[in-house]
Amino acid sequence: MPRTRVQIEPTLLSEVERIGRREGVSVSQIVNEALAIALAERRRRLQMPLFTCLPRSTRTGSRPPDRDEILSVLDF
Repeated sequence: MPRTRVQIEPTLLSEVERIGRREGVSVSQIVNEALAIALAERRRRLQMPLFTCLPRSTRTGSRPPDRDEILSVLDF
């Protein structure tokens, strides 16, 4: 596996080392697992479509509701 040098904040590294000792696994394994989870979450967030309002099909002669009709169904 290729080696790459990265800078990790000391507080994060200490926590990773503590977890490694507690779980009996290497720092590399913990960092790889955490990075895989973070990247998957990032991909999921970036692939989520922004809210879009899909138009309803309109029947002939129908009209969109006016402001008063909308406010009447909302609980203000």
